[in-house]
Amino acid sequence: MAATEESAQVFWVTDAEGALALSPQSISLPAEAAATAKLQAAFEALLKGAATDTEGVSTIPAGTTLRRLSVEADGIHVDLSAEFQQGGGSFSMRGRLGQIIYTATTLDPDASVWISVQGEPLTLLGGEGLEVQQPMTRESYQAAFGG
Repeated sequence: MAATEESAQVFWVTDAEGALALSPQSISLPAEAAATAKLQAAFEALLKGAATDTEGVSTIPAGTTLRRLSVEADGIHVDLSAEFQQGGGSFSMRGRLGQIIYTATTLDPDASVWISVQGEPLTLLGGEGLEVQQPMTRESYQAAFGG
């Protein structure tokens, strides 16, 4: 009998003794759905926010929406609404970037992630100007920001 559900993860920010950490929360997705549909469902859960503080918190600003997501030969393309760039300091900026990269790569941890805001490639995040290299991977995120 074929599995009817598949597990994926969304990532929340936690404080690991003063350092930023990303904590996964498993969610169930329909096994028969295409990769794009599975990732869209994961992002819906992520952008809705953590159900409890024990899971962690989201540093993604309220009101941020997923405008478009696609799985292509060169990686996963995520286009977010303008709210993604609003507010927060460097901890928050690093956290939200990590949440997007890790959730986008839940089905393929080695995948490249291309992030856009309002259809424009994200190169600087927030008022503090956190530089964003494109594409990003979990490995490049860890090298640049830790966590």
